[in-house]
Amino acid sequence: MKIKRLAILFGFSTALSLPPAVYGADDSVLRAGEKQFSKCAACHSLDTDMHLAGPSLVRLAGRKAGSQPGFTYSFALEESGIVWTQKTLSQFLENPQRAVPGNVMAFGGLRKAAQREALITYLLDRGSTR
Repeated sequence: MKIKRLAILFGFSTALSLPPAVYGADDSVLRAGEKQFSKCAACHSLDTDMHLAGPSLVRLAGRKAGSQPGFTYSFALEESGIVWTQKTLSQFLENPQRAVPGNVMAFGGLRKAAQREALITYLLDRGSTR
């Protein structure tokens, strides 16, 4: 089971052109990311097809923004052309309104890069296999 999980995580890192260490993150990075996710959890889940005020964030890596089935997105996000990678997630999470003007996500952003990177690591790790 652990080998299968590592293979999946390595596949994501290769697909996103990131070093494998990002997804083989130690527990402290994942705990920091989970803490950051608590800011998202009121509106987003990491469960398949469990949409809240925002869409499920399961299997986010490589997905086109505004394309999760069963959720109605803003026109701005659907037409943004964004594909979620570590870089695009970081840009979006830093300032969602600047990244995609007209999106309706009521979140001011995470200005600190370390917080964004921990959150992204958590999202891509925890949300990859659910």
